Amino acid sequence: MGCVVYPAGVLGNGVAALPGEAFAASNFMSTNDPKAADKLMAGQPEGGMLIWRPKTGWEDVPEAATISADNGVAASPDGKEIFVAGTGDETVVRLSLDETPGGTPGDRAVIKTGFHTDNLRWGSDGFLYAAGQRDTVPNLWACAPNTKQRCTSAFSVVRIDPVTLQSREVVRHPGGPTFGAASNRSADRRRILVRHASRRQDRDRARQLGAGPCAARARRPLNGGTHWLWGAAMTRSARCAP
Repeated sequence: MGCVVYPAGVLGNGVAALPGEAFAASNFMSTNDPKAADKLMAGQPEGGMLIWRPKTGWEDVPEAATISADNGVAASPDGKEIFVAGTGDETVVRLSLDETPGGTPGDRAVIKTGFHTDNLRWGSDGFLYAAGQRDTVPNLWACAPNTKQRCTSAFSVVRIDPVTLQSREVVRHPGGPTFGAASNRSADRRRILVRHASRRQDRDRARQLGAGPCAARARRPLNGGTHWLWGAAMTRSARCAP
C-alpha cells in the first residue's frame, strides 16, 4: 500500500482521480489558521484545492482561492475540468486545469446553490448532482461526526448540466428527527439516494424522480484499478491496491 500525505495544515475532504495517475483533493479549511472557522461561517475564502501528480507532487489550484471551505470535488470524464463544492459560500465552482491537454487556463464559473454545498456525484444521466444542508453552520457542527446530537436540518439536491451549468433543484426536504442534513447522493434515471451528514444516521433513503430520456455517461474507472480513499477527519489520502 502506498499513500500520499497531505501538506501540513490541510484538512482533507474530497478526492477525484485525474489522468496520468494524478488526483485533485480539497482542503476544507486550514488547521493552522485560528480564524478558519469564522471565515467559513462568514462565507469568506478558506481552504483550497490541490493537485497531486506523480512526478511533481502537490500544487495549489489558484483559481480555487476564493472558494469558502472547499468540500466535495468531481472531475469531468475527460479530466479537463474539476467541479468543487463550496460549503461556506454555498457554491459549485467549475475550474479548468492548466496542465490538462485541451484545458483553458484560468477558466472559472460559479453556481450559487442556496445551501451549504457538501458533496458532488455524477449521475448515470450525465448530470452532476450536488447535495447540502439548509441550516446555520453552528447547528450543523453541533451534529457533526463524533457528536451525540442527531442531524435534523433541511436539505436540498440540485442537478447541474456540466456544459451549460443550468441547474434545477430536484429534492428539497424539511428534515426531521429521523432524517436530515443530507450530505451526499447518488442517482440513476429513476431515483436519487441521499445520505445523512452525521455518521450516527449513516443510511440511505431513496426518493423517486420522474426522469425523461437522456444520454447516459458512465463514470470513468480509476487508473489501474486502484482505489482513492478519503476522509473528512483524515490528514492524508491513500491509493491502495485492491
